[in-house]
Amino acid sequence: MTPMPPSRGTPGDGQSRQDGTHLQWQVQNFSATTRWGQFVPKRGKGEKAALVTLTESNFETEVGKGPMLVDFWATWCGPCKMIAPVLEELAPLYEGRMRIGKVDVDQNRTLAVKYGVMSIPTLILFKEGKSAERIVGYVPKKDLQSRLDRVL
Repeated sequence: MTPMPPSRGTPGDGQSRQDGTHLQWQVQNFSATTRWGQFVPKRGKGEKAALVTLTESNFETEVGKGPMLVDFWATWCGPCKMIAPVLEELAPLYEGRMRIGKVDVDQNRTLAVKYGVMSIPTLILFKEGKSAERIVGYVPKKDLQSRLDRVL
């Protein structure tokens, strides 16, 4: 982020600044960030939207709570490591509309078999407990967002 010229104010003084993709402002104890018209609560330093760790014991309960994008992954998978930061960036953007969960296929083989996961990473968007969209392999953030937005 480029420094803001002094004439336009600084965060915390009630002024706002534009950096091209989002507008940030801070008034007293209220902070927020809007990105492309979406309200996203601003988090403290190092704080991020939680990704839900899914296992065979909690999968059905968590997926039944509302729309959830589930990442079937493994620790040794290169493309899985590439998409992980993308999912971490998307979590706060979709907060309140969709949650993101992760299933380690090496520890939860039954889930991988049940949902027909043959390659990883496989992302499955569940709506009302049922698969609504399936994405296999690494997908750039922009493409992933457009596919999710079509379904949500």
